Amino acid sequence: MLTNITANLENGVALGEAVETIQSQSFPTFPLPEGFSIVYGGEYEEQQKAARDFSMAIIMALILIYMVMAGQFERFLDPLVVMFSVPLAMIGVIPALLLTEPPINIQSLMGMIMLIGIVVNNAIVLLDYINLMRREQKYARVRSCN
Repeated sequence: MLTNITANLENGVALGEAVETIQSQSFPTFPLPEGFSIVYGGEYEEQQKAARDFSMAIIMALILIYMVMAGQFERFLDPLVVMFSVPLAMIGVIPALLLTEPPINIQSLMGMIMLIGIVVNNAIVLLDYINLMRREQKYARVRSCN
């Protein structure tokens, strides 16, 4: 026997917040008979699946970006320098999100991905210029201050 309980969200309430409230307040104290379970489906299930797929896409994109840059630079160290610039993109994002407390949704995640793309592009340009100066001006990796 299957019983479905459906509900509509109030205006301004995010789906994740509503499910979290239900999970934390209602059902932990509700004893279930043996053989019964509570399953959150519908839009929440689709949202969780999309979040997993999105995370996997980001991880695969980072791996592919590293592989392409390693081929372009013909070195393994230069792409690592570029990849280490990615966490620096979050220096302004995290405090702004903590201050304003907006719901994290697809639009904000896409904005973060765009910011990461801009930071990576900037790092590639700077690294290419450094390599160009090292070749043309014979600059050493480490320069003395004397």
